[in-house]
Amino acid sequence: MRKITVIALLCLALNAGAWDVKEALHNIPDTIFPSLSRNNILDMVDFKEANMKAEVANRLGGKSEMLRLTGNFTEIKLSDNCIAEMKTVNIDGEDRICLVETFTAPAAQSSITFYDSKWKRLQVREPQITVDDLTCKPDTMDETTFKRLQNNIWPVMKKINIDDDTDNIDYCLSMPLINEEEKTKTNAILTQKSVKITDFVLIK
Repeated sequence: MRKITVIALLCLALNAGAWDVKEALHNIPDTIFPSLSRNNILDMVDFKEANMKAEVANRLGGKSEMLRLTGNFTEIKLSDNCIAEMKTVNIDGEDRICLVETFTAPAAQSSITFYDSKWKRLQVREPQITVDDLTCKPDTMDETTFKRLQNNIWPVMKKINIDDDTDNIDYCLSMPLINEEEKTKTNAILTQKSVKITDFVLIK
């Protein structure tokens, strides 16, 4: 019995700083996802928890679907061309919401924003992630070829994902304006860079 009690207390301690993403969804303003009402969002939560397909008709006449829902993370397909990822975190005792929205056409382009627990937008300084950070020259490739392939990546469009298992934010590059042959060659130099949510510095 004592061993079970100790394990239970350890679990409580590990989760003391976490807060549920459903709490954030329950209080979400309509301005965050204009195509969805709060009732739409809460219906998706209910469907997901009932192990049903969490799809609703949105305000634009299309369909939106909650793809994933865990304790502090959700992923919502807002439309055929837009995905939202949201994670609730506790940083230095303060509850925060991290939201990534990705428009997928013609190529993926993401934006990231932070809010407090009341959905007030926070001003943060985003880590500077450059093309050099998101490319890597293979050992078998000469420098001239590598630089030429780097120059293919224009305009620079970044895809961002929230890692639902950690507090990492993952960056990679999109390539909207090159043909399939060049895209295949350029893929050989692409890499991913991960940063911590805590690397986004709050501007007070």
